[in-house]
Amino acid sequence: MMGSTSLTWGKVNLDGCEITVFGKGSKWRRIPISSEVRDFLTELRPGHDDSELLIPTESKKGKWDNSDANKMIARLCRRAGIKRYSCHQFRHFFATHTLKAGARLKVVQELLGHASASITLDFYDHTTEEEIRKTHETFAPLLGEVLKPKENKEDSNGKST
Repeated sequence: MMGSTSLTWGKVNLDGCEITVFGKGSKWRRIPISSEVRDFLTELRPGHDDSELLIPTESKKGKWDNSDANKMIARLCRRAGIKRYSCHQFRHFFATHTLKAGARLKVVQELLGHASASITLDFYDHTTEEEIRKTHETFAPLLGEVLKPKENKEDSNGKST
């Protein structure tokens, strides 16, 4: 299986600001990249063949896999003096925060390559006690109203409504 850690230059579409990856569910999907990433990759692109790895490796396997990527991330975290993270934790962070920021569930599902939105919801849509309380306060149907019986009103014909 070729994941984003085995990304070749031929799978990078600089004009379209996207990369094509093979991943979850053994499916190909297009992932957008920011203009900053596109500009950075544009500077690196000259002299590289479409079959070359975007991130070269000295691995005996000849290509990256998750363990190689996780080792590199661990080294970078150590150098930065921060807690160690993994590829999966970055994926989880992205999904959780993107949903919390208001992204549509279907879009996040597509970006992650999940077969259904329920998978995305089950894994990444976390609620806190504070969110539950605030949502209730915002959307409570009787917010600020006092419960009291409705007064009978008469229409123009003198009938009660």
